[in-house]
Amino acid sequence: MRNFDVAVPADSIISINPDANRSALEHMRETLKADTSLSKTIIDKLDRLCASASKATATRDLQNLAEKNILIPTGGGRSTHYKINL
Repeated sequence: MRNFDVAVPADSIISINPDANRSALEHMRETLKADTSLSKTIIDKLDRLCASASKATATRDLQNLAEKNILIPTGGGRSTHYKINL
């Protein structure tokens, strides 16, 4: 299996009740080693990672996420933008 980092923003999930949310986040932290920070923190981390990646790597990663239906590309060419598929 590839060595991917998993991020699950704590402020972007919903469960039956707050206890179920806490339990789900704890499970994801322990089993998936997921980053369960708030979405703003995760976005800041992604911005820093993207800034250090080459254009080819960033393009390949975005296309890979689009192929997996995680991101939805809009536009084309140099004006392509991506939205998260919720």
